[in-house]
Amino acid sequence: VAPSLRRGDGLAIAENRSFIALLEGTGPEEAHRIAEDMYARITRLPEAGGAVAFTAAIGVATHQPGMPTRTGRSLVDSAGNALASAWLSGGGVSVARPGKARQRPGSA
Repeated sequence: VAPSLRRGDGLAIAENRSFIALLEGTGPEEAHRIAEDMYARITRLPEAGGAVAFTAAIGVATHQPGMPTRTGRSLVDSAGNALASAWLSGGGVSVARPGKARQRPGSA
């Protein structure tokens, strides 16, 4: 997924074979585009002469200027909830929005 990231973005391994991408200065639409690119890269990983099918789920949470202050933990929790929503729908990208999550199951 590293090729999906921009210079200055961060990537950390979390629990349960998950990772966290830190995309500073990124709005919801750009974060969603980056997540869609990551999803496409993960689900189309090549292996020795053939393609292997992978299922992936990506949860996205953002914070924008003017929004109520959020802690890092609350952002991670929001992304985790979006991730759970994506997994429950069979994979894809789910974007947490204040008060709701936007889901695009199986999106690429």
